[in-house]
Amino acid sequence: MVNSSLGYFDLFKYLLAKRDEVAPKAKLGLMTVGRGYVLPLFDKVLPKDIPFSTSDTGGPCAYGTPAGMPMSYFGGMGERVRIDIPYLDDDCDIVAQQFNVWVYTQKDRIFTDGVKNGLTGVAPWMAQPRGTEASSSFLAEADWNPQLTREEFYKDYSARLFGPSAAPDMYQAFMTLETKKAYLTQGQFEDYPSTMQCCGALPVVSLAHNYSLQDNPFDGPEGPEWEQFIVRAPVDIGLFEHSIALDEDALASLHAAEHKVAPQGKHELAYLISRAESNRDAMRAQITERKAFLAFDRAFRERNAVSHTQFVADLEASLQLFADAREQAQIATTKYAQIIDFTSDLEALYHLNVSTDLGLDLVYQWMKTIVDFHRGKLYTNHVPFEKLFTEDVRRKGQK
Repeated sequence: MVNSSLGYFDLFKYLLAKRDEVAPKAKLGLMTVGRGYVLPLFDKVLPKDIPFSTSDTGGPCAYGTPAGMPMSYFGGMGERVRIDIPYLDDDCDIVAQQFNVWVYTQKDRIFTDGVKNGLTGVAPWMAQPRGTEASSSFLAEADWNPQLTREEFYKDYSARLFGPSAAPDMYQAFMTLETKKAYLTQGQFEDYPSTMQCCGALPVVSLAHNYSLQDNPFDGPEGPEWEQFIVRAPVDIGLFEHSIALDEDALASLHAAEHKVAPQGKHELAYLISRAESNRDAMRAQITERKAFLAFDRAFRERNAVSHTQFVADLEASLQLFADAREQAQIATTKYAQIIDFTSDLEALYHLNVSTDLGLDLVYQWMKTIVDFHRGKLYTNHVPFEKLFTEDVRRKGQK
């Protein structure tokens, strides 16, 4: 990290020199991601007319410290322009509801501490605009009212958008969804379960794919990746189960507001209900998928202690769980598709169909291959993992 930061600084000095040669009037700014701690040092050696910005948010997909983004990184820089880049949405889980005001107020303290340290402004980052309306509105209002609290914001937001009669229920729903987001991510970049991250296959799908590459998969899964997943799965299940309970609490408040909502808020309320239900169902699928992996793993671990008939029955029971998870994922996708009113929702729907529905179907097909082998059925059907993964040419060459 030290060498990387030094290299980054050298690169920026090189760009400044080239700017003076090629386009002297061009204005350059310096931006960091996850290394805002170097800004005080860079401030000492770079001209004051170069604006600084950094994305070190302590929220979802965090690049900051566990305690949040220290606003002190921006302190003591005189007239230099300093811009914070908080997350508006969590591209580590792009089908989760986005309620991240807790990050700005409790975690990073952008406005209460940022102003004291000379922060010039915010330029929030987003992957999918739809669903970030509450977070966007808070940042816009807090720009002019740095002392704005989360509670004050949501009370006003609920009344303005959904009407005074529905406002108490909507306020309760928003605060519950904020609690859920904070609980599930715990402000960390790693080690929290996701229903669907922005990039790459789901961990459960990658796990099955890697298992399919074993020299002899029919004797059961092995390797550190598999072991780590099995150890971690019960923890993830617990996190998802508690998050589902919070979703149910939020949904109770949202449904209570349905017969009270003002006309201008009806569509948004329906949208919020749809997204809460689809995310809940997606988490249910992830819970079932992990239970399936646990049952599959247990069957092989207990193989020598039971009869072959019992061993096959245990494998078949795990296979049914894989089938159930696949069906639950399809239910979640169907629910999500009921309201698509912005382009970014199409991206999430595409990923749900490909990463989740197709991914869990491939897992089911592969696990069925193993089960069919042990129950004496045809087990040579090709499982098309290449739909999601590039071919491992090095392994192919070894064979």
